[in-house]
Amino acid sequence: MPEPPPHVTVCTILAAKVKVLKSWIDEANFTADKVKRNERLTKQGTIDTLRTRLASYYGLDLTTAPPPQEGAAPPGGFTGEPEHAASQQVFETQWDYMTQLLDRWKLCDTEGRPFRLLKPEPINLHELHLEGFGPGLNLGLMQGQGAVPPSMLPAAPSGLTFGGGGDARSLRLSPMSMAAAAAYQPWLMQQQLPPAYPAYMNPYAAAAALMHTPWALPAAHASPSAHTGFISTPTPTPSTSTQSLPPTPASLTAPLPATTTTSSSLLLNSCSLKITALDHVKDLRHAIQLSKDGKVQDSRCKYGNPVKNRKTSNPSLWEIKRGKVNRLESVYDVYVEDFKADNSRFFGFFALSSAPRGGQRKRPRIDGDPAPCQGLNKVANARRRCYSAIAEEMKCESYLGSDGTFCVDKWRARWGDKNKWEV
Repeated sequence: MPEPPPHVTVCTILAAKVKVLKSWIDEANFTADKVKRNERLTKQGTIDTLRTRLASYYGLDLTTAPPPQEGAAPPGGFTGEPEHAASQQVFETQWDYMTQLLDRWKLCDTEGRPFRLLKPEPINLHELHLEGFGPGLNLGLMQGQGAVPPSMLPAAPSGLTFGGGGDARSLRLSPMSMAAAAAYQPWLMQQQLPPAYPAYMNPYAAAAALMHTPWALPAAHASPSAHTGFISTPTPTPSTSTQSLPPTPASLTAPLPATTTTSSSLLLNSCSLKITALDHVKDLRHAIQLSKDGKVQDSRCKYGNPVKNRKTSNPSLWEIKRGKVNRLESVYDVYVEDFKADNSRFFGFFALSSAPRGGQRKRPRIDGDPAPCQGLNKVANARRRCYSAIAEEMKCESYLGSDGTFCVDKWRARWGDKNKWEV
């Protein structure tokens, strides 16, 4: 009888759903194929059949399960599908790690240090002649930037020969060069090097050329001084002085750009930016309620400017939210200024007629259901036309007084207490 997995117990089988039980059956069949067992389980049947089939396969007795307690989670930490639970745990772990990286990045950005995910590899001095000067760098790059630090070059024994069976990999390192190499940081190379001068005057560039050219190595019968001459720090001879050679550019490589913290700071600040979106406006009543709750004003203060027609701190984000906020504010102004925040008067005026349109069937209303109203965009767009029509109506001679100006008494005598929309 096969051994059940740790997550398959009596309690988890009784708490699992059909989808989870079928995934466990697939897992059991896959394990049976690996150990060449002929017994396979089918996934057909009800949930009780699947539970019984899986329990009998692993030799579990479902009657021994303790009675479940009300309000208590299933034992073993099983709260749903195991795949979903594992994925959720992975997601949470990843987000926690990303948050830690963000905090470390902010600390490095504040202190002016570079933020690195990986530690720099130590330079392997045994392979300088094969792979260049450390990870990602080479001696050819350094020729135009100045001399290679002497501590980075291996010190060979005096009796070493290169012409015969000598191998450059067998170079012994001096304690001083090993200590200097251990503390060496490749990204600080541009700052640690001496002032640049022509490559043909660089004695270490000549050593690097010899290291990269095995056919030019000294012969086996050469003196010990010949072997150490290209490794140690030779003194430039008068023949290599600047008086006998033509001028050459001091640097053959472009300088590295200076690291700026502006882009990093903007990126870090945008990572912590939380954008609050307005709820989806269901109808006119919901639009008025959003304004009453202060959510519309909060959106303007957060992404726009409390004073209208002024510049905002984030124009691109405000460009996306401006239209919706303006429409909600426009409708709320109609509700407060024209209808004096009277719900029955406002929603009664903008209520839709109960008569269905041509070709449409009337939807039966449930008792207590509020009457449907005009849409938010339709009311907001009609506001400008309404006010323009009222302004034209006020210019009529019937509303002018003896002095030729608009008379409020004549207007009220004609329309009473009706507001602009009702007029």
